Amino acid sequence: MIPHSAAIRPCSALISGNAGRLAIAALQARGEKPVALVRSPEKATGPGVEVRPFDCASANPAVLKGVDTLVLISSSDFNDRAGQHRNAIAAAKEAGVGRIVYTSILKGDANPMLLAADHIATEAALTVSGIPATILRNGWYAENYTAALGAADPAGQTDLPAPLAGERARMGLSRSRPAKS
Repeated sequence: MIPHSAAIRPCSALISGNAGRLAIAALQARGEKPVALVRSPEKATGPGVEVRPFDCASANPAVLKGVDTLVLISSSDFNDRAGQHRNAIAAAKEAGVGRIVYTSILKGDANPMLLAADHIATEAALTVSGIPATILRNGWYAENYTAALGAADPAGQTDLPAPLAGERARMGLSRSRPAKS
């Protein structure tokens, strides 16, 4: 059992974020005692979780004291995502974190999407850091498609972009409809 695991989502409150809540719940289900690193501790909620203030802009290594495994959930900040990730990795190295688990992007360095560059840079920073790392090559998150839901046709179908295939994919959607009278 890992004595302390920390989950971090750069520049957003982890516990209020869906990925953070799920990561914490999974760790707790395994009997772990997770530490939530959040930008705004006053917004953090959740039972049985130690909350520590952490912002990737400053990335204070002292906050990571006692953390064996850091779950680095990719930032949604497009201005300096790679820089924030490098700050978190440097703080983890200085604090003696033993492993980083990073949510990267599907197909890693072969991904043609513009935002892949930030993930490629983060994976390179992990390699250079020397900290053992687990790279999770996540697919596109379903919530990225919510803006397209309003365009679903009456049959409950909508065209959604398939960013890695370079074509459009047809997806069946389930949505509530009033009962016919």
